[in-house]
Amino acid sequence: MISTSSGSGRLAGSTRSQWWRTVLGEYPTGVVLVTSTDADGAHVGMVVGTFSAVSEDPPMVGFMPTSTSRTLGHITRRGRFVVSVLGAHHEQLARDFAASRKDRFQRAEWVTTESGLLRVADAVSWYESSVDQVVEAGDHAIVLGRVEGFGVGNGNGGLPLLYLKGGYGTFTAPSLRLDFGRFGDRMRLTDSMAAVLEEYAKRCGVECTVSTLAGDSVVVLASAGVADPVPRGASFPWAAPLSPVLAAWAGDEQRKVWMERSRHLVGKVDRPRLTALLEGVRNCGYAVSLGTSVRDQFASTVTNPDADRAELMALWVSIEDERATLEKQGSWRSQVGSIQVPVFDTEGRASLELVVGGFGPAPSRERFEEVLDGARETAALLSALGAAFES
Repeated sequence: MISTSSGSGRLAGSTRSQWWRTVLGEYPTGVVLVTSTDADGAHVGMVVGTFSAVSEDPPMVGFMPTSTSRTLGHITRRGRFVVSVLGAHHEQLARDFAASRKDRFQRAEWVTTESGLLRVADAVSWYESSVDQVVEAGDHAIVLGRVEGFGVGNGNGGLPLLYLKGGYGTFTAPSLRLDFGRFGDRMRLTDSMAAVLEEYAKRCGVECTVSTLAGDSVVVLASAGVADPVPRGASFPWAAPLSPVLAAWAGDEQRKVWMERSRHLVGKVDRPRLTALLEGVRNCGYAVSLGTSVRDQFASTVTNPDADRAELMALWVSIEDERATLEKQGSWRSQVGSIQVPVFDTEGRASLELVVGGFGPAPSRERFEEVLDGARETAALLSALGAAFES
């Protein structure tokens, strides 16, 4: 139903303008800072809430400033600009630029691009572009830019700054609260699991690791048979498609977080495919990872405390690309890099995951079944230890 109760079509003058802004204020927009230089080489900038991606091939972005903006004139003459997507903590910076404070460029940490323009060092993301077109559109202009460089900030940007109903704010990313008591129990439980893991690793000639979910991260608790193990306590984001066994038997909220965190990390998520993946894991009782080319990259990235979001994103994309390529090739069993088996608690939840690898490239059916059977037996023993620990 279309409502015209406000009679907006009959309003005129300043009243109509005010109502226009009020109605537009119902739609949230991101907040970006567009920077360039003037004819003398001095830095200029404007806050914009009308920024958008326009094209992927070629990569293009656009924004819509008022046609009377002096900064727009500088940008068109310079023919180049940088867009810095502001984070939630940049509200005061946005206000400083909106008010054209004289010291506004002293109120942030900047990175100078090769072309001499500035971008906010801790921006959520940034795009350096050359002006492609400027189109007149009423009292605004549509500026289209060809993106020649883009990336994410130094990792401190956090969630993006939003503008809604005339004020600044942000949204809350889906997250899980860490149950410190339960996590501590699992840490102590793994001490009693060491002998079971070592026996399985030696008997089957494999490498195995036990991990658990701690808040929004997967944390390594123990390992066996690994020449260069990931240290206990190392963690990585719990984001699809990694660690699906911890999502397959989880509640709806946890599965949603698992999927959404992938979207926040790489910008997209294929929910139907991931839902089918979780259903397959539950039906089989285990999960597999395909390929081994990113294994070393994964270990070095997740154990690096200085790894930033760009590196994590690149890793997740590599994992997805490799899996998609190998799935198309068929014969998935010969491409298995690891097997993941759930370890259940007394409430039927997959509280731990047993990850098994190192069983050689292109395992035969017999070798695969041997490793899988051993993993299932070991997971059952670990579940029994956990039940005894909780009783």
